[in-house]
Amino acid sequence: MLPQSTADRIRDSIEAELGPRATDLAAAVNACDSDFARHGAFNSSRRILQRGVVACHELTVRAEIIWRIIQQYRRLFGEPDEALIADLTRQLHDHISAQVNDVLKLTGPQPLAECRDQLIKKFSNQALLFVEELKREPAAGAAGGMTNFYGPVGAVQTGPHATAHVHIDAAGTARLLDALEKLRDELPKAADMVLDEREQGTELVRDIMAAAQAPKPNSSKLSGLLMGLSLLVQTVASLRPAWDAVRYAAKAVGIPLP
Repeated sequence: MLPQSTADRIRDSIEAELGPRATDLAAAVNACDSDFARHGAFNSSRRILQRGVVACHELTVRAEIIWRIIQQYRRLFGEPDEALIADLTRQLHDHISAQVNDVLKLTGPQPLAECRDQLIKKFSNQALLFVEELKREPAAGAAGGMTNFYGPVGAVQTGPHATAHVHIDAAGTARLLDALEKLRDELPKAADMVLDEREQGTELVRDIMAAAQAPKPNSSKLSGLLMGLSLLVQTVASLRPAWDAVRYAAKAVGIPLP
């Protein structure tokens, strides 16, 4: 169960990190309006539609930040049980819903209910998986250290201060890099993503490829980068085949992804 003191810390951290985003959102809205005004289409329905795209993208970014902040307090969560899943789901619902109001103050009335509901569902599922992973972690007092794995391995759970390296064979590396390259080539064509998302995805792919080619690939780093990429692209229909190829290649080297 999530202690109230932890919930309070999470709330304070979210408010501190998301507060400054108002300036960036206002700039994005003004840029949208200015672009339509330049083309003599300020009063068009397309401007309102584009504002909706800006609003949904901002809400998505904020939801991802909220989930990242919540995960940072994992060692203060208490027992990883059904009550914790319910608490985390409630936290996600309340914080994401609160951000809808903040976003609408700057973008004007927009149909954000569907976007909000999809995000709450997405991260609630992530919370369920996260708690299941916590159940399998060793006790906080377990000794840490460095563990090396040679050849393909499954999911690796390490202690709080441990470092794990996966030694990926040449075939595994080649398959993962090939899948990542194909995904990178598809990202600029993804019309169902905004420009910032496509650029963020391309940057993440580049970082993952660099991490995979390191002399001693760090499984925690690779897993974190791939999970970040997953959150960005797994719901994009046009990228699904390329993303599935990345998932299968990652699983083959011991990094399972949703």
